[in-house]
Amino acid sequence: GEVMAMTSLPDFNPNKVSQDDAKNIGNRVTYLRGELGSVFKPLTVAAGIDAGVITDLPRRWDARPIELGNKTFKDFEDKGDALTIPEALAYSSNTVTMRVGEKLGAERLRRVWLDLGMDKPVDIEIKGTSEPIFPEDDPWTPMTTQVAAFGHGFNVTPLHLANAYAAMVNGGTFRSATLKKVEPGKARSGTRVFKASTSQKMRQLLRLVVK
Repeated sequence: GEVMAMTSLPDFNPNKVSQDDAKNIGNRVTYLRGELGSVFKPLTVAAGIDAGVITDLPRRWDARPIELGNKTFKDFEDKGDALTIPEALAYSSNTVTMRVGEKLGAERLRRVWLDLGMDKPVDIEIKGTSEPIFPEDDPWTPMTTQVAAFGHGFNVTPLHLANAYAAMVNGGTFRSATLKKVEPGKARSGTRVFKASTSQKMRQLLRLVVK
């Protein structure tokens, strides 16, 4: 959970703060909220693997557009009517990720988001953290569930995302970020969110995305 580096840009000169600098004084890593979008797709896939929704990575999933309510969701770039999970991550497929979210169901996906701390400010040793904007409907509607699966419909900070990725790749344990040096053997026990086997698969999948 150690934060090795943290940068907030645009920066400002603390010895000479102008009115134009006011919007830059807050720490964007811990305070600036946004719909972070597609970077949540690997977390949805991890939840799907953990729950047994995804058992066969070469299996092809329907990647065609989805009609939901009065909206049509499609991929930014059409890569065909069907994609495997590795392809869906590499191409950042909205529709495949939405279908994984649909198979997971509202409660299971919501539970993973809660376990990753997406509903509360990040616990860290500095002030200036934001309260996320998290979906209030409980249970989640099909629209909320499938849109949340690809990182929309809620607002969190970059540090929320960093915490979640750390849990996804460190063996599956969520630990709050800390600015302090953690001595060997002194790390907080944390909370298991993903199985160790799922975490290993996600490390392999993320390498494939880069390649």
